[in-house]
Amino acid sequence: MKKSLGQLHHQATDWLRELDFYAEESNLLLIRLEEAESKTVLADLKLQFEDFKKQFKSLLSEIVVMKHDIGVREAVVEELTNDNLGEDKVISITDDVILKDMKELVQEFMDTRFLFNFFLSKQM
Repeated sequence: MKKSLGQLHHQATDWLRELDFYAEESNLLLIRLEEAESKTVLADLKLQFEDFKKQFKSLLSEIVVMKHDIGVREAVVEELTNDNLGEDKVISITDDVILKDMKELVQEFMDTRFLFNFFLSKQM
């Protein structure tokens, strides 16, 4: 796949914004989880709440790692841009691992959020 340095820069910017959204959403869902958990006394439900809490915290950790990886990629893109005196060169990316990881993280977040909301709808 071929992309220009400008496209890679804009993609990184979009990803970072998207990750900020997912981090904020995860924190909001954790607050919602704690509120719902405080209203239950059933042990089996408390275990399910704990599982969701672990999943959201894991997602937040994955978001931090992904932001770092995107930052490293962005530094390489900036260096390439500087080396080419600002010219928007087209480069070939044979295996875009960060794109693949980003898609997987987004899917994992959406699945977790869906299952959590479904779980809450059954309990309330």
